[in-house]
Amino acid sequence: MAAQGKSLKRVQEQLDELEPGDTVFHKAFGYGYIVNLNDTHIEVTFDGDDKKKEPSRKFMFPSAFYQGLLQIG
Repeated sequence: MAAQGKSLKRVQEQLDELEPGDTVFHKAFGYGYIVNLNDTHIEVTFDGDDKKKEPSRKFMFPSAFYQGLLQIG
């Protein structure tokens, strides 16, 4: 259980360091770049999103990482 606590602490430290321009990965959308980030949401533009009307997608932050929707790229 202590190892899991250290692992979660390390993940939180990585999330705290995220900033616009950093790369993330989503298994359905592929690699993308952080456009905006605040305490509750992360906005990401994915490589294939240039064909959409909306140029970016929003996810809950940091829960999208803990749920496995996004990974630090």
